[in-house]
Order: sequence, then C-alpha cells, then structure tokens
Amino acid sequence: MLRIQADLRAFPKKLEAKIETQPLDKELKKRILLKPKVNVGFIYVKDEMRSAWTKLHLEGQEYVKHLMPEEVYTKSYFDANTLEEQISQIEKAIEDRAQVVFTTSPIMLRASIMMAAKYPKVQILNCSLNTRTGHLRTYFARNFEVQFLNGMIAGILSESDELGYIADYPFYGMISNINAFALGAKMVNPRARVFLDWSTAKQTLQTGHEIKNVDITYIAGEEFNTELNSPKMFGLYDLSKQRFMNLATRKYYWGEFYKQLLTSILNGSFRLIERHGNESINYWWGLSNGMLDLYLKDSLPKQTRRLIEVMKEHMSEGGFNLFSTEMKDQKGRIRNHENESMSLQEIADMDWLLENVVGKIPKLSDFTEEAQELIAQYGIYSLQEGSVDHGIEDPSDQR
Repeated sequence: MLRIQADLRAFPKKLEAKIETQPLDKELKKRILLKPKVNVGFIYVKDEMRSAWTKLHLEGQEYVKHLMPEEVYTKSYFDANTLEEQISQIEKAIEDRAQVVFTTSPIMLRASIMMAAKYPKVQILNCSLNTRTGHLRTYFARNFEVQFLNGMIAGILSESDELGYIADYPFYGMISNINAFALGAKMVNPRARVFLDWSTAKQTLQTGHEIKNVDITYIAGEEFNTELNSPKMFGLYDLSKQRFMNLATRKYYWGEFYKQLLTSILNGSFRLIERHGNESINYWWGLSNGMLDLYLKDSLPKQTRRLIEVMKEHMSEGGFNLFSTEMKDQKGRIRNHENESMSLQEIADMDWLLENVVGKIPKLSDFTEEAQELIAQYGIYSLQEGSVDHGIEDPSDQR
C-alpha cells in the first residue's frame, strides 16, 4: 500500500516528465540478448470487431509476434471497460506470468498507475501522453505533425481564408493538434482562420456572430474513428462538394514501437533510461521514428503533393520544428518567439489556442454526460489546480 500512496496522491496532477523521442534500438547490434523469451500481455478496452483503435494495436501485437517468435510470447485480454475490469485483466495477465503489460488506451491510465505501483517488477506501459507518475511509462504518437501537414493541404486547396476543425475530446496533448493544423494553414495562407467546434459538446459552440459571412470550404473531421461501422465520417470534408476528401491517410505503426521496446527489455537497455525524483518517462514518437506516417493520395494536386512530401521528409529527418516560429494566443500574448523552439513538454502542455483559431476550449459542463466522464479523468482539466468547473471559458487563461 505504501508504494501506491504517492501515485494516488499525485493522480491526476501533473508531475515532471521525461519525454523520449529517440528510437530504442540504436545499440541493438552491439548488445547480446540476455533473456530467451519475454511474456507480454496486451490489454484492450474492446475487441477488434468493435474498435478500430484495438485493431491497430492488435496489428502491432501480431507484428512483434511474427517478427520475434523466439523472443516474445504475447496474449490478448479484452473488455477492460471499467476500472474494476481493467484491474482484473491486468491481474490476469500477471497471473499468466506476463513480464510486460501494455494497456492500449488512455482510459486505462488510472488502473495502470495502480497496478504499476503494486507490481513494480512488472513493466506496465500505458498508451497515452499523460506523464503523471514515475512508476509508469507511457507512449503515444506525435499526431500534431500530421495535423500540421493536413493544415497545409487544407490551406492550399481552400479558395477562402476560412477553414473548419472538428475536435472530439480535449485530452492531454490534443490542443497541440489543433494549433498545429492552424499553423500549417497559416504557413501557406497568412490570412487563414480556423473555426473550431467540438463533436462531443452538447451543442455547437460557434455563435451566429462568429460564423456570419464566413465561407468555410474545408473542415478537418474528428481525429480518429474508434468505432468500426460508425456513421460518423472522419478526415477532410469538402463542403462545396458535400463529401469527405480521400486526399491523405494517417497510418499508425504501433508494431514498430512494440518491437523496439521489447527488444530494449530483452537486451537490458530499457533500464538504462533512468528517471529522477518524480520524473516520469513518456515515449512520444512520430514521423522520425517510423511509428506515424501520412500517405498522400493521387487525387491530391501534383504540385501540392510534391510540396507536402518535401515538408514531410524534412520533418522526418528532424530538419524542421513546426513550433519554432512566433506564436500568439487569442489574447495576443506571445507564447513562443521567432527562431525559438518549444520543448516537447511545452507542446504537450498546451492549453491555449493560437490567434488564428476562432473558438474555445469549453468548460467541462459544456460536454455531454458521457464525454464528461472521460474528460474529467483524462482531459486537460484533470491537470488543472483550483479551476472552477474544471474548465475556464477563455482558453488563453488556462493552465
């Protein structure tokens, strides 16, 4: 019980974090595998028939299973919806002698923290950007890189200066995706404005005054469709043609992360990454790590495609930091100066919106009851201290 008290006191407040962006296999050829096999448990909220998110992680699990058959044994555990079910499934995996447990959704963060404190000899990692406890390592994709490229595409193709963005949940780290889209649009069109709304809000948060005489042609849809066979549509929507545009497809390669992480455990380098004090470790990987990519379709205009490919390659090689320009928030305050680069921690901590974003980060009470349950635990409000209603009307006043 003593091991878990510190985590329970800290949750859901934010601790110091150490964000890892480098591949884990730099020294693989120089090391000797010390263990013949590692048992790994993968915990899923839903099965692959009901969740596209689960399907992607299952593909990653199958990838390491077939790539490392002599070194890795994996087992899946499904239907971890409630806290009790999540704890039970993690316990089952450990009873089955799992040495490593991947909890594949941010909503399993609390259960993961509790179990990581209870079983310190088991390596438990949660798929989220929440850097809250030193007992637990987390991992996630740098989606803001892809959203920046999508913003460039929308800004180039739009015949007006107005674009739309439909966000879903204000989870920790998600605000950087909105700002990245706005930056990408502004790079190709300095007059570009992004009108923000939330699909999980009780009602539209854009007022008639804000959208009067606005000519929005392209709207970026919700970031990910977690439900298979959902009537919701995702991606870039063309209002003029009343259809979603199949111009670019985001691809996750969770298997690449799982491969490198498990190899680092097998060869002992996993423990060489140390934390200090309350510092936690998060693996935040993107284009440069091969865990995330954006595939451009032939339907994209040739010159636009060429520009985006060049920019993507530049970002993949680490030659371009999109958050290294002057950035002002909606109150005109400078959040970053020209030629200064924001740290990954500052990017993850964003709870303010750029000046060319029209909209706000809503209060918790503005969301549906179902959404409130998730956001209260895993959204940016859970990291706030002393805020009323776990949210503030003016996003530029937050965190």
